[in-house]
Amino acid sequence: MESRLELVVSSQAAQQHINRLQRELERLDGRGSAATAMMGKMSLAIGAISAAAGGLGFSRIIRETADFEDAMLGLQAVSGATTKQMADLEKQARTLGATSMFSAEQAGNAQRYLAQAGFEVNEVLSATPGILRLATAGQLDLASAADIASNVLGQFVLPVTELARVSDVLAASAAGSNTNISQMAEALSQAGPIANSAGVSIEETAAAIGVLSDAGIQGGRAGTGLLGVIRQLSNVTPKSEEVLAKYGLTVEDVDVQTNGLNNVLAKLGPLASSVSDSFAVFQSEAGPAAQILANGADRARDFSEELGPVDVLRDSIGRIGAN
Repeated sequence: MESRLELVVSSQAAQQHINRLQRELERLDGRGSAATAMMGKMSLAIGAISAAAGGLGFSRIIRETADFEDAMLGLQAVSGATTKQMADLEKQARTLGATSMFSAEQAGNAQRYLAQAGFEVNEVLSATPGILRLATAGQLDLASAADIASNVLGQFVLPVTELARVSDVLAASAAGSNTNISQMAEALSQAGPIANSAGVSIEETAAAIGVLSDAGIQGGRAGTGLLGVIRQLSNVTPKSEEVLAKYGLTVEDVDVQTNGLNNVLAKLGPLASSVSDSFAVFQSEAGPAAQILANGADRARDFSEELGPVDVLRDSIGRIGAN
């Protein structure tokens, strides 16, 4: 009695495998004993069923495994991790891949980007969950989130231990103003270094950018505007000094490094009501930004305070992907 196995498969690769198995079955029909042929048919039929059932899924698993191994090899080459350290990195990547919206390969790539930015292995292990939170909040891929956070860390000359703070401020400032994390990162790339030089915290800087963004000045324009405001206040000309004197202000009163950005902005409120005086002090480049920030000084201060308590931010954003 001859049996017939009918299989319907959507995978072309699986179908080709079945065709090869069918040819082997026909070859066995003409060789050996009936028992041997029957055993061969049964074995090959099981293989055919597995191929048909697994077709696409099996090839996907193979591909994902290979991609993950490539990510780990790249990470090891960049980080110089020992065998023990690589085991820890691989374990974390697999855990993040199993407990988040990201794959293990993507988590491994985030680790590699951090290593490329100069992070030590223990720092990579500590920072990667925070990168996951940032990526989730900003709907970014993990590599982009790692790149953004490490760049901002460098702009404010902060230690690696502050990466979670940076990630949380970026996410919360984007959530609380008319901007997104990519635009905030672009603005900080312009204003961050000079803000840090003037003693302005990342929270104050992000809040000021948020106020500008709410007024429709976003991304690089917001960063350039804030940079211009801080620069002009750090280099007051004799003409600007005369204008400030009309409002009872001295050069020392508007020194951002001494008084803090938010305090200076509050003092500039009356001046901002005059377009000509505002432009005389801040020039055309920073004049519009100065007016918006001075008029929004209360909002900038409140927003800075909202961004300040990092532990509260983490609770509100959620410890997504944490070990």
